[in-house]
Amino acid sequence: MSPPVLPAASIRSSFIESRDPKQNPRQRDARKGVHNIGATKQMKTSKLRRVIGALALVASFARSNPLLDMLDSALLYDILEYPGNFSHREEEESCEKMVHALTLEEQEIAARTSHAYWLASLKNEYVSAETRLRAAKKEARRHLVAEKGKWEGAVIRLKEMCRLRKEKKLDLLRQCFVENAGSYIVNEEDRHLIRQWEEQLQREMTRQATWVSPNENNQHAILHRSSRTTPDLDEEAYHLLTLYATEHALATSELLSKGQTETCTLVLYFENYLSDNMPPLSVVRTSLTELQLLYPERITKILVLNPPRWLRITYRIVSMFLSSETRNKVGH
Repeated sequence: MSPPVLPAASIRSSFIESRDPKQNPRQRDARKGVHNIGATKQMKTSKLRRVIGALALVASFARSNPLLDMLDSALLYDILEYPGNFSHREEEESCEKMVHALTLEEQEIAARTSHAYWLASLKNEYVSAETRLRAAKKEARRHLVAEKGKWEGAVIRLKEMCRLRKEKKLDLLRQCFVENAGSYIVNEEDRHLIRQWEEQLQREMTRQATWVSPNENNQHAILHRSSRTTPDLDEEAYHLLTLYATEHALATSELLSKGQTETCTLVLYFENYLSDNMPPLSVVRTSLTELQLLYPERITKILVLNPPRWLRITYRIVSMFLSSETRNKVGH
């Protein structure tokens, strides 16, 4: 039986409350603020409320709502027709040139970084060469900005992103916990892989609470990650949850803003932090490298709540070598 569709104001990270009764009040209050966002600001349509309910990482260990059938054609059309956030005509032309430097397969992969384009391609709606070019150009722009406008470096970076997305099977990962995903999968091996990933993600979310919420304007996603509760580590599951959560946060921003917002905010909670529970530095470094390759210019702000003293000291030292743009993204 499918779980009920939840409005944004009702989204709960239920397993956190049931499994952590001694949780610090500040962390509970932070979540209350998240859940009350939807109560104070009415969503424009009930359709978007249902989308948020489906996209939120509600770790109730039940399959999510039938997302792929919930998005109507009008919303997908609005997102796919949005021209993009190009600063000027020359930037758009450079991005179009970047896309034409890709193979046809790479162009499709770049376009599918848009959750709306990916959904439309599954449903065979509005997918054309023009639509693919428009969606791929938006992804190219982010790599061009990350490379400070250097076209050659941006193309190399874009191709590497395409390679990594294909290697990680991120389009398939998106279908975890989606009730009707099976109707879009024809390969039995993929069905088995999704079931395996879902089990790994469920276990990993008990080790590190992770959830997504809209901001108070319902135009931007916030990705929340708490401290790990155990030193137990499944390295593959750790990376899977990081990618799965990031994909859903960016999808939430895109769908809420009708394609105008490409970014999300990351909130890291360090309440009850224990250094023994941290993954090895090599694992964290691998995860950060993947995030940088896959999602350039996607996080507008990183908020670190209650950072331990050692982390504050480390950041003060490291920040001297960071650009002012990067430093401005981090707050605590």
